[in-house]
Amino acid sequence: MKSIKSLKTEKKLQRIKDHFDLSKLDLQILDKLLDYEIYSICCTTDGGFDRVTGEFYCEERMINYKIKIIYRDNKKPSKAKHVLLKPEMADTVYYRHSQKNILNLQKAS
Repeated sequence: MKSIKSLKTEKKLQRIKDHFDLSKLDLQILDKLLDYEIYSICCTTDGGFDRVTGEFYCEERMINYKIKIIYRDNKKPSKAKHVLLKPEMADTVYYRHSQKNILNLQKAS
């Protein structure tokens, strides 16, 4: 019999599957996360999460991860880890324009 906590986690992960158009790899990762203790699920429509640190940023980058899940293996002691899902490519015209403005501002300083 599943615990109430694991049922809630399953429902949250199912909502993510229903709400977002996920790749096969993202769906496989969500299924594997059921074996772990999930601490946090964060989703965004603007900006994204940094691939290395998992920190949120509001500006567009070339690749913007829209979902961050923090988890830990409860069967053995370990630090919390994060996984990022739903990578989206930035609008390249907007991104190039933004980067050009930033470079011009840096030169002007």
